[in-house]
Amino acid sequence: VTDDVSRMEESIYYLKRLIELQPNNPIGHINLGFRYQQLNKHEEAIALFDHAEKLNSSEKLVYSNRAYSYYKLKQYKAAFSDITKSIKLDALNSYAYWVRAQLYFDTGDLQKGCEDLNQALRLGYSKRYGDSAKELLDLYCN
Repeated sequence: VTDDVSRMEESIYYLKRLIELQPNNPIGHINLGFRYQQLNKHEEAIALFDHAEKLNSSEKLVYSNRAYSYYKLKQYKAAFSDITKSIKLDALNSYAYWVRAQLYFDTGDLQKGCEDLNQALRLGYSKRYGDSAKELLDLYCN
């Protein structure tokens, strides 16, 4: 499966094929949901994350990824619920803190948002995901 955005159709094809071959493997559903997020198809992504949760309710990626889709759809209560579960499952997940920071910013709690961005950076967010946490920190916290 490719991470090249220009080959998104190919990636989606292979992820669907993986799900056909291994329907009880939550990782295929999670990765396909992530691809749909990249296409701003958040409802479709949530449905895949819901299915992945049924297959493995202790998979942290289900909750952090679904929280991001809920955030993009401005469904903040559901987003906060999922991101809290994700952080409880893995307190070292820098992506989860990045998502929660954006939730805090959108709901007016700049202090908590800035704390979460700093935590995401301490946990290595930039090395894995790029500069978006630093950019948000500059925008909201400096």
